[in-house]
Amino acid sequence: RVDALIAALDPAAHRQLARLGVRIGHFRVHLPGLLKPPAVRLRAALWRAATGARTVPPVPAPGRVSVPVADGVDGSYYTAIGYPAVGPRAVRVDMLERLMVRLRRATVQGAMPPDPTIAPALGCSVAAADAVLLALGWGRHEIDGATVYRRQKPKRHAAAVQRRKPRAVADAERSPFAVLKQFALSK
Repeated sequence: RVDALIAALDPAAHRQLARLGVRIGHFRVHLPGLLKPPAVRLRAALWRAATGARTVPPVPAPGRVSVPVADGVDGSYYTAIGYPAVGPRAVRVDMLERLMVRLRRATVQGAMPPDPTIAPALGCSVAAADAVLLALGWGRHEIDGATVYRRQKPKRHAAAVQRRKPRAVADAERSPFAVLKQFALSK
C-alpha cells in the first residue's frame, strides 16, 4: 500500500527515516522498537479497544519469533501486534522480512534446496515451516529424487483476468502485419 510513497522518497528522506528507526524492507515497513514486549502488549490492548473485542489472545512470549495462529482470531490482530499471519503461524515482522530476503537469495533458477535452518529460525517444526513457505508462495517439489522449493506462480482468479478484445481493423490497417498485430493483441 505504500509502494508509491516509498518510491517517491529521495536518499535524504531514506536516511532521515533510518535515523528515526523506520525500517523499510523489501516487503514490509516497520519500527523495531514496536516489536519489544511492552510495545506488543500495548498494541494488543489498542487493537482490542479499536475493534471492541472482548478478549485478546495472549501476546507472544518475549523472544518468540513466531506463534501458532489461534482459531477464530482475526488476522488483523496479528498484523497489529507486529506478527503478520502467514499460513498457520504468525511471524514477527522483522523475521518475516529476513526470511523473504533469505529465500530470494537462496533461489537459483527458481528453485531452492531444503534449508534445515529455516524451521529453527522461525521457532517451529519443519512441517510448520513448510506450511509458512507454502503460504509465502514456495511449494515443495520432488525433482529426480531430490526435494526442492520452487516459487509458485500466483493463482489468477477468473474475474481478475481481463482479455483484450480485438478492435476493428480500418481500411488503412489491412496490411498483413497490421492484421497479425490485431491477433497478437487479442491473446
